[in-house]
Amino acid sequence: MNPQKRRQLILGIALSVTLALVFWVSRDQAEAVVQPAPRHPSGVYKSSQIKVASSASAVEKLHALSRRGSGVMADALAPANWLATPVPAQSASAAAMLPPQAPALPFQVLGKYIEDGKLAVFLQYGERNIVARAGDTIDDYRVDQIGGGLMAFTYLPLNEKQTLVIGEVN
Repeated sequence: MNPQKRRQLILGIALSVTLALVFWVSRDQAEAVVQPAPRHPSGVYKSSQIKVASSASAVEKLHALSRRGSGVMADALAPANWLATPVPAQSASAAAMLPPQAPALPFQVLGKYIEDGKLAVFLQYGERNIVARAGDTIDDYRVDQIGGGLMAFTYLPLNEKQTLVIGEVN
């Protein structure tokens, strides 16, 4: 018998057996009638009203649960918050005492080259590619110096110096 035909035959038999079992199980479940448990009018049950078929420790646990809070048992399926408790935010006065700081440099180094004896650096700034040289101004940043594997910037609104590692010239 061809391996392809053999495989199809085995899969067909497995499918037939599965369908027969599903039909047989669903027929048995249709005959069973499930009655809902009677509800207490207030929704609160005392341990004496509940029949427990297990050990006395289960009754003790039930007593402990019913004594919590206002005596109403908590919903076991209620959503729970698993996040860490939030840290209190700094007060406005504490935030006002900190001096403003320049944002992190928004540049990424793409490469560098030497042109007319001066080092130029290819930078990515957002979605733009820029060739930067010492003395250039890029939006709120001025390129002060390039050399020694570093590129020095000044953030003009706060006149704050920042450096970017560009690596040594090859």
